[in-house]
Amino acid sequence: MVAAAACAYSRIELPSGSSWHYRVVVSKSAAADPAWRAVANALAAKYDKYPYSSSVVVENLTNATHSLHSKYSTPRYVAFVMKPEEATAQTLFALHAMMKSLDDDPYYDAVWGIVTGPTAEAAMRLAAAKGVHPRTALTTTGVDFRPYDDATTISDAYAPDSKREEYNKPVKPVAIIEKRGGAPAATRIVRGDTTAEFVAAWNALDPELLVTSSHASQRNLEMPFSTGNIVPRDGKLWSLPDKRLIDYATGQATSNATAQAAAAPLAEPKRDKIWIAAGNCLIGDYKDNDSMAAAMIGYGRIVQFMGYVKTTWFGEIGWETLAQFAENRATASEAWYFAGQNLERKLALMKKDERSMNYAGRFWDRDGTAFWGDPALDASLETERPGQPAKLTGIKARAGIRLTFEALENLEAKEDKVEEVHIVHPFGIILPRIPEPYQVKSETSLGIFAADDFALVTSWPAMKKGDKLDVWIGSSRGR
Repeated sequence: MVAAAACAYSRIELPSGSSWHYRVVVSKSAAADPAWRAVANALAAKYDKYPYSSSVVVENLTNATHSLHSKYSTPRYVAFVMKPEEATAQTLFALHAMMKSLDDDPYYDAVWGIVTGPTAEAAMRLAAAKGVHPRTALTTTGVDFRPYDDATTISDAYAPDSKREEYNKPVKPVAIIEKRGGAPAATRIVRGDTTAEFVAAWNALDPELLVTSSHASQRNLEMPFSTGNIVPRDGKLWSLPDKRLIDYATGQATSNATAQAAAAPLAEPKRDKIWIAAGNCLIGDYKDNDSMAAAMIGYGRIVQFMGYVKTTWFGEIGWETLAQFAENRATASEAWYFAGQNLERKLALMKKDERSMNYAGRFWDRDGTAFWGDPALDASLETERPGQPAKLTGIKARAGIRLTFEALENLEAKEDKVEEVHIVHPFGIILPRIPEPYQVKSETSLGIFAADDFALVTSWPAMKKGDKLDVWIGSSRGR
């Protein structure tokens, strides 16, 4: 697997001669264009070393099953390189289905992502990106500030001491929570427009992590409580302080002089960024080169991005991706991968009741998100930073795998309640693929779900800091 010492996920070394590898699938249109073919070649060259073999195949994007899987070759990571006009929602839905069809179970059969951008140059930035380990963050929803040196949250929660009826007025109170130089600052309350706060934090921090919620579309990101917008224009990111100044059909400022005067560009960043759009509708839909996704990738230096390609319900995948990244220390791509695997697990275990809000909401979320960027990039929080409650590691042992679950702080017992949402964020680990699902081979107080190439710890007892629980898993054939 990818060597990633900074990650909590201790990759299990693959045996010499393993046929697992990094596969690049490039569309026929992109392959015919030298600048875009260079993007695919750069990705393959990046991982052309042990324990990988990497390769490029030219295919119709949604009909590449035979190129991704055979009796002798199974990719662990798959990057789809395509021109922006090919990155439609319909393409995304088809890729979701294909990436779960390489074997007989309902789970994703590889960690995958899409590499594109408004230009081949922008896509090359995604392909060439090195590890991203954020120490600065800008969010519109609450996150644990402990891992970051500098951070700003424009909060989507009710401001302290505010009253619900205040949020029906134009000058809504919004809490601004900050950390600078490793020390928390006093919470400020801003009334009304908060777009200037977002712009100021973007320009000052050049944040390496962006986490967003609240309303959005392919054309705009609203500030919490609808107090302003960030929009794309001419390939850049602009601020629009008043939501009434936006034309939602185009995402642009309206033509009146007040709107045009109010619009202002965000500073062009100098650092690569991760963006987890945990609670935004539609913002991951790369509708065209005038979309938010295009502007963020091309102008905003976003090299890892998870977002919805349709409306959300309660955002099971989005919020779970954030938890996997921020709490469990998965890489951004693997956070999305584990969120998808856990949703499929829950759907398989739940009663098939479309009248159940939780079942319907999960079913709605299935295949509703996209991941943009190199799927093997180590974009993660280092394990030595505070805020990680536990970790899961694995080593080969006794013809199987020994998993070790370690409490990094005192942990309350967690019970896997499949019918409920946002109760447990399971810890996952990617495993060497075997012909059948792994079996738990020792007694354990952990709840373990195992497939043929990954495992999830779905429940655990109360544990004190430093406590460890081991479990051995392997093939039923004793391999």
